[in-house]
Amino acid sequence: MSIAPDEGNLKPNHGGADNQTRVTGPSLKLSTDIQFVPGVGSQRRELMKRLGLHTAGHALFFFPRSYEFPAKESSIPELREGQTATVVGRITELEIVSRTPGKSILGVLVENDTGAIRLLFFNQPYRVETLRRGSRVLVCGAPKLAGFRMEFIHPTVTILGEHEPTPGGRILPIYPLVEGLKQPHMRRVTAAIVDQLADSIEEVLGTELRTAAAAKLAGSPSTSPAPLPDIARSLREIHAPTLPDELEAARRRLIFQELLTMQLALAIRRRRVTTDLAAPPLAPSPMIDARIRNRFRFELTVDQTRAIDEVGRDMAKQFPMNRLVQGDVGSGKTVVAQYAMLLAVAHGYQAAMMAPTEVLARQHHRTLTDALAHSRVRIGLLCGSLSTPQRRDVLARTAAGEIDVLVGTQALLYGQTAFSKLGLCVIDEQHKFGVTQRDALRRGGLDPHYLVLSATPIPRTIAMTLFGDLDVSTLRSKPPGRGEVHTYLAEDGWRERWWQFVSQRIDEGRQAYVVAPRIAPAATTPNSLEPVAGDHESAEDISSVSATLEELRGGPLAKYRIDLLHGRMSTDEKNAVMQRFTHGRTQ
Repeated sequence: MSIAPDEGNLKPNHGGADNQTRVTGPSLKLSTDIQFVPGVGSQRRELMKRLGLHTAGHALFFFPRSYEFPAKESSIPELREGQTATVVGRITELEIVSRTPGKSILGVLVENDTGAIRLLFFNQPYRVETLRRGSRVLVCGAPKLAGFRMEFIHPTVTILGEHEPTPGGRILPIYPLVEGLKQPHMRRVTAAIVDQLADSIEEVLGTELRTAAAAKLAGSPSTSPAPLPDIARSLREIHAPTLPDELEAARRRLIFQELLTMQLALAIRRRRVTTDLAAPPLAPSPMIDARIRNRFRFELTVDQTRAIDEVGRDMAKQFPMNRLVQGDVGSGKTVVAQYAMLLAVAHGYQAAMMAPTEVLARQHHRTLTDALAHSRVRIGLLCGSLSTPQRRDVLARTAAGEIDVLVGTQALLYGQTAFSKLGLCVIDEQHKFGVTQRDALRRGGLDPHYLVLSATPIPRTIAMTLFGDLDVSTLRSKPPGRGEVHTYLAEDGWRERWWQFVSQRIDEGRQAYVVAPRIAPAATTPNSLEPVAGDHESAEDISSVSATLEELRGGPLAKYRIDLLHGRMSTDEKNAVMQRFTHGRTQ
């Protein structure tokens, strides 16, 4: 969460040292270079800039990513099984039993004047990078009795500075870091900045607005809750909370301000679309509408019909349509997109459809080619794997108007793809493309209409927040004959049962696919965020395609034919894999 300050938020600051002079007193300004903030200096300047912190103002609005809520410090003999406790001590021993993924155990011994306590971490070998012998640490958790001694299993661990006072129940901020920066130092620097600059930020939300917002957030307009805190108090509490309730109030105020700012920006954007931009009016006349609908060899669902009607009304206007069509896989979003594209073609305009991956782009191309096989609609494909002659041919025919519907990946955005008369842009999976990318398709002359497809369920309130410049159509019902989709969130303890379920389905002649977020295990890079003690996820915890394939082939699915598909494979390899899966040779 971050809200960047701007000059409009600043109170006049007369006098004080120049920004390029080392700051040692109350003359610290929001525009002071981060190097001249006490405790930073030239060596740490570059580390701070890797976090985007170029000035003291940036650091003031660089909020903690999480917090530690330590209980009052206890001596080791005072520990009781199952009761949350805090112990401060020094790491004297570390031992990792195994580094095999999924089977490692890390033991850490922490000692202080009252005794010693052992910490155990299962399957988290990466912690040896931060939990080092000699480090002074604060340990929080509920100890368990193991034999005749207490031990912590997966406690929260915070590295303390050599001379940093123990929290004594004080809430500790946890900031994002890079290698070379430590939490104690980051806390000291931020505390100095907050102390000097929190009061210099002008309050932009009046008391009346903050009171109304508090009532709205409380969900009971009839009550009169205290107004959201002012900006100075919010900044102090977000960096150095006094109580959990005060922290929550500060978070609510800052989140409200950030969302309000974004909503105002989206409202301005929507206003600009309807006043400053012009699009070709592509009205669905009764004849055109009937011709397009007759191409569908099935009955449209109620939701598809409603969405198509909304698209038709939008495209008939003289400013660009901006509509999001969301629905689960199999709900028929492509049918709505096909209607919109044929509507553009019927008026003599071209349509572009952009997918996030080449596999999906080729799938859309095949679907449209099959659906429009006996029509005069000319369909082209543009993706990164095309040979240079093939690419030149597609670009030339697109510029000459000889392609009516062009399907592609982000290759549509590069190489100066020129359309003869672009009337509609269809984007599959909006969240894969930024605003700059989607606007790259709007070049010259009239602006095209814009249609987004998303299979990601988006609640109405979030849709209004993230897609405030888009109207939303939702497809809830499925076309007849579509199977029901069941979604489960499985815990780690269910893993064996889940693979048994998959095995049973495959034995019945069905197929399965497994999706992992990475192609290969992530390697630590100089720009990666330093793991912080207390984190429960690291790069090693995130599954990769290669590791998952090895796990399944050597374990629960070893007897089945398993194949591999990812974005770094060549086009021929991808097509071969898809063909094997389509024809059932891959299970």
